[in-house]
Amino acid sequence: MDGYRWERPIRSIGISMTDLVPDTVPSQGNLYRDEAGRERLKHLDRAVDRLKNRFGSFAVQPAVLLNRKE
Repeated sequence: MDGYRWERPIRSIGISMTDLVPDTVPSQGNLYRDEAGRERLKHLDRAVDRLKNRFGSFAVQPAVLLNRKE
């Protein structure tokens, strides 16, 4: 497909949205939007990887898993 030929007028543009939720539902924000934040996240990922390599894959886990018996 060569794309739209701009010499012809546009008749219609469609926009759709899915998975919308009310503003009363909490959502997780992104703390790492800027370059410095992404760099911090890379350092954090490397530190977690080192801990898992040294102490095993269950050394660092999401807090939601802490109550699980397995």
